[in-house]
Amino acid sequence: MSLLLLSDFPLKTYDKVRYADTDRQGHVNNSVFSTFLETGRVEILYDRERPLLAEGDSFVIASLQVSFLAEIR
Repeated sequence: MSLLLLSDFPLKTYDKVRYADTDRQGHVNNSVFSTFLETGRVEILYDRERPLLAEGDSFVIASLQVSFLAEIR
């Protein structure tokens, strides 16, 4: 697996990691990752410059699978 850089991605968005999102060791809780994914998903699907959905369309996440590879601090 090669190392990806932030500059490798054409779209970027940001979330604030709250104290409640972490455990006592400062690791981001696994359950918070789905919230981070939602932020990115919404940015992509509802991008005004490059919309993926036609007017009036909607989407549903039928399945979400996350492979936890490393910790985030």
